Amino acid sequence: MVLDGFTALALAGNVIQFVDFCSKLLSSTYEIYESADGAPERHVHLAKIEDDFSDFIRNLSLGPRGATGGAFPSNIPAHEKAVEKLARGCMEDAKRLRNILKELRRDEDPKISKIWQSFRQALRSYWKEGRIRELERRLNDVKSELLLRLVGLLSDRQSDVLRILDDLSDANRRMEIDRNKQIQDLASKVESFGHSVSGMISKADFKTFHKTVSDLASTSSDLLVEQKILESLRFKQMRVRRSIIPEAHTKTFQWIFDNHDVVDDPKSRIKFVHWLKQPNIDSGMFWISGKPGSGKSTLMKFICNHPQTVDALRVWSGRNKLVTASFFFWHSGTTKQRSQEGLLQTLLYEILRKCPDAISVALPHRLKSASQEPWDRAELFQTLRMLRGKLKASTCFCFFVDGLDEYFGDPRDILGVLQDISAEENVKICASSRPWPIFQTAFDGYHDRRICLQDLTRDDIALYVRNKLEEDPTFVHARKEDDRYDQLVVEIVDKAQGVFFWVFLVVRSLLDGLTNADTLQTLQKRLRLLPSDLEEYFQHMLDSVDDIYQTQMARTFQLSLTCDEPLYLLIHFFLDDLEEDPSSTLKMDVQPWRDNVTLIREMEKANLTRRESQMQKRIAARSMGLLEVRRDEDYAGDTLGLHRVDFLHRTVAEFLKHPSLQKRFAQQIGPLFDPNASTAHAILGMVKAI
Repeated sequence: MVLDGFTALALAGNVIQFVDFCSKLLSSTYEIYESADGAPERHVHLAKIEDDFSDFIRNLSLGPRGATGGAFPSNIPAHEKAVEKLARGCMEDAKRLRNILKELRRDEDPKISKIWQSFRQALRSYWKEGRIRELERRLNDVKSELLLRLVGLLSDRQSDVLRILDDLSDANRRMEIDRNKQIQDLASKVESFGHSVSGMISKADFKTFHKTVSDLASTSSDLLVEQKILESLRFKQMRVRRSIIPEAHTKTFQWIFDNHDVVDDPKSRIKFVHWLKQPNIDSGMFWISGKPGSGKSTLMKFICNHPQTVDALRVWSGRNKLVTASFFFWHSGTTKQRSQEGLLQTLLYEILRKCPDAISVALPHRLKSASQEPWDRAELFQTLRMLRGKLKASTCFCFFVDGLDEYFGDPRDILGVLQDISAEENVKICASSRPWPIFQTAFDGYHDRRICLQDLTRDDIALYVRNKLEEDPTFVHARKEDDRYDQLVVEIVDKAQGVFFWVFLVVRSLLDGLTNADTLQTLQKRLRLLPSDLEEYFQHMLDSVDDIYQTQMARTFQLSLTCDEPLYLLIHFFLDDLEEDPSSTLKMDVQPWRDNVTLIREMEKANLTRRESQMQKRIAARSMGLLEVRRDEDYAGDTLGLHRVDFLHRTVAEFLKHPSLQKRFAQQIGPLFDPNASTAHAILGMVKAI
């Protein structure tokens, strides 16, 4: 159990309560119960005392591993073991005392009360005086050892208590939960309790002792369950899509926050900041539309956490708490990355990690559950709606949802979900998509709450092209001698038609030309030969692949299209081996486990890095840049095999799925090629290699 340390503290509280009760019970002067008016009551039915012992037996059995006995696991810290052993001993004493009471009650008249002295005399009749003194001595020994173990629990670095505090803090930092203050307060209370525990026991202040340990255990348990709930919502690809979207180029997209006074300027109709600041009128949605490759995702990444976005939203939220969250649909990603479940799970996770107090409001049933069941769409949606309503008076939400056209399902469904969520006045949603008819119809009336991206980026494209070309010393030197080089920028902007991705490809080609020392005339010819239509440009790139690589190109594209998520670069390496020997991965030996693990891992890491470097060059040659190698953001740290092969842009994958290209690829690779079987063999090779 993760909370062994804090459970041991709570168990220590139950032990000290039992010791206190028995010590007073064995004293002839004990007055334990009070009447309703507060006066001392010396007469208590034996049945009530018996019930008290039953309670103690139950409480003393709630240790980390219960009261079933048996050997302790070797990894349980010594202090926790000792506390549980003390609890077991006390529980046996409680059982013996309860059994004596049961015997006494056989002859008890329900109408006659028994005083404490009678109980003591009864004990004497069952036990010799030596047994009574032995019990009293044992209770004193329990107190002494309990004090020793509590000091250890609260100060020993091997103790579970301090480890749990570290774990809580680490998980809080990893998931960025708004619980820093509570965890710091818990750590301070543990430290303070460690300093005062000796005084509490010596002064017999058992009531304060029990309350303190109960509060510490309860707080730590609540924090742990909150973290478990958030962990159940979190999935490893949650932020991958956003992380691989290019950052906005310097000073681009700033126009979305600026005031534009020129009437004829399309930017003068942008009301984004106004929408952020003002209360919702009939709907809380804003729509960003744009052609394929126009930069919608980059713009969404730019605005979702921009300081000016947050400042404007704070005008709207006023004194209420402001919570923002984002989700980027990804057609080429995993099921979670392109589904309603992934969207709802991400939004709920972001809300609850920023508003952890809301967990008890929205998910009381999960707070009581030791294990977290998988979420389904219905529970996610209902929980989100409940939170929206419960927090209406105190919290405002703004969600940024990119790529509605990349949702894997009926667009009407995702539109319905977003419209439902944004129906309340404390919710705003900024969504982006291609200008499909269904989205145009849905947002038709949003005249002040929509923009068409390709109509607004001419200046941004010019700035990007100029800055990128000026990074090349050859261009800077040539422009000083011939100002006609500036016309390259104008010509690119005119041909781009607002498609940033096309501009990226063209600038890359021109930079290759500058590397080859192309003259101005050659650069102009290069630019004019490049099609302005994206699909024609992709075809141009495919036709440029060397004939010797055509079969490998077709196979690599087909594998990338077949898989549910981008394959590891190493898998492509072993796929190449399979081309020469279809059984090569079956013949491979598994890397053995040796004593010098660190040295072996460093050797293998160097070997795998070399393989990755080779494969990256092969991918570039056979795809002409339509596939890119990127670092896998699913895993942090410097471990092995952390690169994947992915399409440069979604438009590339869509282009490659065209029937004419599929027919061409099928002819090039032949009928015997099975992408699924080949991938399985290559994965086997990767597993054996690492």
